[in-house]
Amino acid sequence: RRDTRDGRHGYRMASVSLSCSATSLRAATVAREGHTRRADRGQRRRGRVFSARPGASHREASTSTSADDLISAVASGARDLTRSEIDRLTSELDLTSLCDAARAVRAAGPDPGIVTFSPKVFVPLTFACRDRCGYCTFAKDPEAGSKIYMSVEQVIEVAERGRVAGATECLFTLGDRPEAVYPAARAELNDMGFESTVDYLAHCASAVLARTGLLPHCNAGVLTRDELRKLRATSVSQGLMLESTSDRLVDEPGAAHHGCESKRPALRLRTLDLAGELDVPFTSGILVGIGETREERLDALFAIRESDRKWRGHVQEVIVQNFRAKENTGMRDWPEPSLEELAWTAACARLIFGPVTQIQVPPNLTPEPDDAAGGGGGGGPVGDREGWRSLLRAGVSDWGGVSPGVTPDHVSPEAPWPHLSELARVTQEEGYALVPRLAAQARYVVRKCSKLADPLNDTHGFHEDEDDDEDDDEDEDEDDEDDLGTANLVGPPMDDDEDEDDFEGGEDPESEDFDDEEDDDDDDEEEAPAKKARVD
Repeated sequence: RRDTRDGRHGYRMASVSLSCSATSLRAATVAREGHTRRADRGQRRRGRVFSARPGASHREASTSTSADDLISAVASGARDLTRSEIDRLTSELDLTSLCDAARAVRAAGPDPGIVTFSPKVFVPLTFACRDRCGYCTFAKDPEAGSKIYMSVEQVIEVAERGRVAGATECLFTLGDRPEAVYPAARAELNDMGFESTVDYLAHCASAVLARTGLLPHCNAGVLTRDELRKLRATSVSQGLMLESTSDRLVDEPGAAHHGCESKRPALRLRTLDLAGELDVPFTSGILVGIGETREERLDALFAIRESDRKWRGHVQEVIVQNFRAKENTGMRDWPEPSLEELAWTAACARLIFGPVTQIQVPPNLTPEPDDAAGGGGGGGPVGDREGWRSLLRAGVSDWGGVSPGVTPDHVSPEAPWPHLSELARVTQEEGYALVPRLAAQARYVVRKCSKLADPLNDTHGFHEDEDDDEDDDEDEDEDDEDDLGTANLVGPPMDDDEDEDDFEGGEDPESEDFDDEEDDDDDDEEEAPAKKARVD
């Protein structure tokens, strides 16, 4: 009975999170028209205007020699730009004009007046990793006599602190398959009753959802189809940075990924494709400044887009993350990319992916124009935040997960999270409202809301659609070792004609419905309001 109550409590907390975010999104979009007018005025002041003409056709864009027509075509959603067209635009347009073009495309999207972020807690389930990248301080060798994995209670304690502080996302970040190289990691997993790190991650994510209501997002490295499916049952989204499509960075001694086989582009793209087959809202992205060329950077962005288009839009966010030199790493003396280089890449990402996909840049890592050492955008005031402003003007629409005052950025602990008030101020001054979102972007939440299950019938808090069950039964007969074959999708994200008002209101967390000490009669009475709180 207690397990049932915990499941219901987690389910209701998730419903409240959905309702609050829906309300925020609806309230923020009233600024769209004003933002569009301000954006047009700003582009005219900078001397070039790209208009997103809804009537621009594929034929018109493909046969014209005008850069303006290419921008209009992608902004209207008529088609994607080709690699040769991106190469042409980057050669013809200076940085200001390229950013203006990206901003015009972004303004044609579904929520042009808002910039989103995810209030989160950061859970480093294990620092042990089978690889050792040249820029990474996250991965650490296990210490004798110390636990390699966080316990479930440690995870819940962090998640609960986040819930109290207003977080809705629990970000699980961990080393890639440490049991493959550390016998102690495998022994610890076996002692806890788990065969793999992914099995334990799924267990912890399920506990977080049931006991706190926070929505898990899992970054678990290169995964098989079965592992992605297992995590899909206990998390709302998953992620894996492609980082680069350059095998050179793996093969060359001294390169960023030298000797790190899990960083092979083909393996990471395979995981991205499998996530698409399984209809998992997925986050991916690239690193800027780890030794890649601009051409290789564009290759990586096009590879992510190819997978996204193949599987009808499962890539919810594309992260453009700048390299930061860290002490005690092989790349500690490596030069950091400039703000201009980061803005150029963000603008290209917007032009490549079009107006809908979220383009994300971590705000705590943002360099400033005069920041020769790449000091970043975290912590206290830095000038007038020209770095953030430049990125917003380059088509960035999402700041990613932010956890000020709760958990540090364990991947870049030297870069503190920005204060939300400061982030909101700069975002507003650039013409946007800063709006919290869930770990899965709104268009996926509305489409997939039917997966919120009655906790009495689903211990994980989610259930599969009947079509999914049939597909999974068929997939069980496949050899997961080779990861071949395909699976039917439930369907693409929300169509444009579906209404965000499908969200229904949630319940007050302080109401009596959240009292774990109610009697059985009260439990029966709770069923109606619990069902009403679901998102239809």
